[in-house]
Amino acid sequence: MKVSGMIGVGAVLAMVALSNGQAAEVRTQVGDVKDSRTTGKFFASLEVELKLMGDDFEGAKGLRCIVAKAIDDTGKSLIKQENEKNDFTDIDSNDSNQNQVTLKLKNPSRKALTLKEISGEIEIFKPDSDPSSMITVTNFVGKPKVSLASPTLTASKMQVTVQSKEQYDKDAKEAKSKPSGKGEVEEGVEQMGEGIGKAFAGMFGGMMGGGKNSIIVQVKDPQSKLIKIEFLDASGKTVRTGGCMTMGEVRSYDFEEPLPAGSQLRVYVATPKSLVKAPFVIRDVFLP
Repeated sequence: MKVSGMIGVGAVLAMVALSNGQAAEVRTQVGDVKDSRTTGKFFASLEVELKLMGDDFEGAKGLRCIVAKAIDDTGKSLIKQENEKNDFTDIDSNDSNQNQVTLKLKNPSRKALTLKEISGEIEIFKPDSDPSSMITVTNFVGKPKVSLASPTLTASKMQVTVQSKEQYDKDAKEAKSKPSGKGEVEEGVEQMGEGIGKAFAGMFGGMMGGGKNSIIVQVKDPQSKLIKIEFLDASGKTVRTGGCMTMGEVRSYDFEEPLPAGSQLRVYVATPKSLVKAPFVIRDVFLP
């Protein structure tokens, strides 16, 4: 098993030309490469960190890389799944030199010495280019449940529901009390799973459900269009959370104090007009 390592000098810097024909503004630099080559099935992995820089990240809120080709020097394909799209990575639009994304690939051949080529497309999310990519809600504080509605969400086949912690717990309790229609064996397996879940919750201080000031957001996002969710005060200033826990489609945002009236929730959704796309290619990366 080999973990971490350096890269080939020829792969340190790769220029990327924007797909809309503008002069190259995005630079791609390879960072850490973590290669765990093993005969086992569960811990084998290859991770390649890309550091992206350029003026086109100004005002950006997210990015992702879609890998179309990844091969080692033996010709083995390292793409995990054809047409697979990773989720967007949240980025700091105020720092154009600190944007990075990690590509997760299959293990190279045990004989491979280099990654011959990794190429594909970079997508940069710039919400200012399309106001409809930002859905803002101002009437959720103090209400037990609010379902968001907008043409953008409908077009993206997304469903977003905002709930208070109290209402979420109430709904969960009611759902649990309903007859499941399962047989005794199935019920026994389910109860065993619940017991394991409670044990893990206890290990983590019972924080799985969040605190009393938490806001629960349920998101159904079949096309992976969600970029990020933000909370803002009445003046539009970002409100920092005490953390976010995600379990499936449910996200729990914790706050030290209850959100004041007039607070806003903003959902960023990828739309065609909000994305700047650029092809990228890196070659001859030394494997550790």
